[in-house]
Amino acid sequence: LMFFIGLDFPLAEMRALSRECLRIGSLQVALTGMRVALVGRLWGLAWLHAAVLGAMVAFSSTALVMKSFEERREHDSHRARLALAVLLFQDLAAMLLLALLPLLATVVARAPSAAGAAEAGGAPSAGRMLGTTLSMLLLLALTFLLCRRVLPLIFRRAASSRNKELF
Repeated sequence: LMFFIGLDFPLAEMRALSRECLRIGSLQVALTGMRVALVGRLWGLAWLHAAVLGAMVAFSSTALVMKSFEERREHDSHRARLALAVLLFQDLAAMLLLALLPLLATVVARAPSAAGAAEAGGAPSAGRMLGTTLSMLLLLALTFLLCRRVLPLIFRRAASSRNKELF
């Protein structure tokens, strides 16, 4: 999905909308996530479970939203482009959350209770968290570079071979 959206949404246009995307996207994800997490907490969920639920609800389906714009023939409008920029922010935030979930699961599994997590050694060190985050960011940058530099070469060669199965 990200590949096909990338074909339709040039990087230059994403840069032009980056401030709005970051401002509106982060505000939408944060406010929606916090509201749902608070409701989850009121329903008796633990803070971590409520936060994960809030994060899940904060993300929209890029494919469904863009299909809706397509059906109304508004996919080239500024509103649709801005919505796509926010959706791309959500997609990146979702990848970050997915990368951090195993770390959160380790913390929860080690802690006998939420209050005793720090004393029980369940909380990971700042260095470990930083290392995990940097590894994830490095992997994301490497993926971006490969998709930006290597994939076009592969696709060009496949297309020049005129072999449908190879492409």
